[in-house]
Amino acid sequence: MFTFGKKMNFWPLSLSLGLSVFIGLAFCLLFNFVAPNLILWSLLPAVLFFILMVAVYYPLILQYGYNYCEISQDQIKYYDFSNYWQKVMMVFKGPASPMKAVPMSSVKSAKPYGKEDLTQLPALAADFVFIGLFAGKMATIKNAYGIELELDNGDKLHVSTAREKADHHDQGIEKTHEALHLIKHNIAMGQFA
Repeated sequence: MFTFGKKMNFWPLSLSLGLSVFIGLAFCLLFNFVAPNLILWSLLPAVLFFILMVAVYYPLILQYGYNYCEISQDQIKYYDFSNYWQKVMMVFKGPASPMKAVPMSSVKSAKPYGKEDLTQLPALAADFVFIGLFAGKMATIKNAYGIELELDNGDKLHVSTAREKADHHDQGIEKTHEALHLIKHNIAMGQFA
């Protein structure tokens, strides 16, 4: 069995809650000095920031940070990022987020997508802590790579292996080729059955 990407966890929810509490406390201190009778209004920016993180930011970037998939002899399991509501619910479910499974028998063809060469991030990215927090997602986006599957019903599915390519270039490319070989072998065996 081959695994790629990073499993969903509670980091998006924890970060959203933590930053929202921090913003709420900052506004609470500000209102305490300016207008003590308006301290409850400090909840508004905290709640708005939490909603912004959970309902806007994470649904836009979730597929780049948590693109975990499993490729086995029988099936391919992956997180379904096909609709907005599914992404929002994944933030709250964390590791309990459901994975969609495609039986190997329903795969009609498989081919790699993306370039094998590695696009380096600017050296500036490592110098700033704030930018460094997003370096993994930026590397995954700039180094799009994976396996494109065509299913029997005509749908196309992209299984991203960009995280492995960005983190460990040669091993990631080799692992992708091995997984692709497994899929193509299963397709060929299915045609003879």
